[in-house]
Amino acid sequence: MNKKYLSFALLFAILLSSCDSTPTNIGVDEKTLSDTYLLNKLNGNREVLYLDSIGKQNILVIPVAFDDPEYLNLVNDNTLACIENAFFGDSSDTSFYSLSDYYYQSSYQKLNVQGKVSDWFHVGITSSELKSKEEDSYAGEGGTIWLLNKAVDWYKENYNDIEDFDNNKDHVIDAVWLVYNVPNVRENLQMDETFWAFTFWDTNNANSTSYEPCAYSWASVYSLFGEYSDGSLLKPDTRTIIHETGHLLGLIDYYDTTGSSVPAGMVDMMDMNIGDHNAYSKFSLGWIKPRYVYGDGVYNLEPFEENGDAIIVSYNNYNETPYDEYFIIEYITPTGLNEKDYKIVYPGNNLLGYERPGIRISHVDSRGFNLFEQNDGFYVTSTDDYEEMDILLTENNSKPTYDFLTSSSNIPFRRLTIMQKNATSIKNVLDDNFLDRPFSQSYLNNFLYFEGDSFSLSDDKYRELMPNHSSVLNNGIIFNLDISIVSLNDNEAKIAISL
Repeated sequence: MNKKYLSFALLFAILLSSCDSTPTNIGVDEKTLSDTYLLNKLNGNREVLYLDSIGKQNILVIPVAFDDPEYLNLVNDNTLACIENAFFGDSSDTSFYSLSDYYYQSSYQKLNVQGKVSDWFHVGITSSELKSKEEDSYAGEGGTIWLLNKAVDWYKENYNDIEDFDNNKDHVIDAVWLVYNVPNVRENLQMDETFWAFTFWDTNNANSTSYEPCAYSWASVYSLFGEYSDGSLLKPDTRTIIHETGHLLGLIDYYDTTGSSVPAGMVDMMDMNIGDHNAYSKFSLGWIKPRYVYGDGVYNLEPFEENGDAIIVSYNNYNETPYDEYFIIEYITPTGLNEKDYKIVYPGNNLLGYERPGIRISHVDSRGFNLFEQNDGFYVTSTDDYEEMDILLTENNSKPTYDFLTSSSNIPFRRLTIMQKNATSIKNVLDDNFLDRPFSQSYLNNFLYFEGDSFSLSDDKYRELMPNHSSVLNNGIIFNLDISIVSLNDNEAKIAISL
């Protein structure tokens, strides 16, 4: 899925909250990490505002009607009911899960996405005329920012509850969904490239005091009529709107847009729209409290789908937040939100999830960096001083800005890379037409580890998976890590870790 996502300078801050659940199996060489460092708080410049990931969050959904005669037949109450079911209905009325139900389950009941689907907003132009609006004013993204503001202005004129969509009381509408009545470019190649699915921000409204929109997602109602939903309004396919709402929460795309590698293994909602979110995503959204392992031993892992149990291993001075470099380990099972996509091929991309339970090991590099503005632009310095970082995380006085490390001239940094079993490289494993190519479960199973398998950074084939192609982390530290899978059953996995 070729979706667009924008990253701006971000600010680390702390959200003083707590979680009422604690992972089991706490040992002498491990401790539970905090869940208080949330993505929606990384917005120091208030340019990109993320939807809060905890509690009840109301979002506004506005169906958009273009005047294209051949598509006006979709502008009716039946389509409105389909959209309502997709976002806020019962999952039995969809071919997957409603967006609300999906995030309630994925967050272990910590996020409750609710909201409202308005009546049709008639734009008064055809889809082909939208592009011209970008030339008339600051319209952004093919005219969609112009349309966003028109739609919200229309909503304010016709409804009196706009304040209900400002959940955090900052006078900015937290999230708007625009669902348009014409096909996307995948369904109709004659459509402008604007007609796809993406998430963006009207940064001019980020400091609004009058309930203006900032974050918004944009997709065709045709995305609900996928093959998985038998091409009708009866059982909408919700994966696209679930994926894009992940961006509204602050998550990134994990796939390689060139189609030449599979850094996240494809089986993830923010990769190829398959199954549940991974442990790194849930850690950064405050839905789980991973256990930080800092000593050799045999450790238990409960199925990730049950309660979010996950283990992090890292180097000395790991800052104990999602925003550092580490390995994260999950026990993946074909249960919960994974079950449908692990047992039935998703026709949208010919993918089928993992065949049987196994251990997933991922390398994460989610470090934050200081950005200092100069006359000639920005330059970057590392925040490897962890005492300083702790002060920044707790006091937030000087308000420096932060961005994620994303690239380097000689190392291809990725936020998340799966350590593939039996793989020699994450590069060139797919051809350019990978979306049209079916994958067997035996291929995807190469991303998981089963009983008797092992992973070691002293092994050449696994060092090749690292950005440095060695046991040296991106931060320059030599890291020795050996993991063996001792046993797996329905209730738990036992893994031996040596550091």
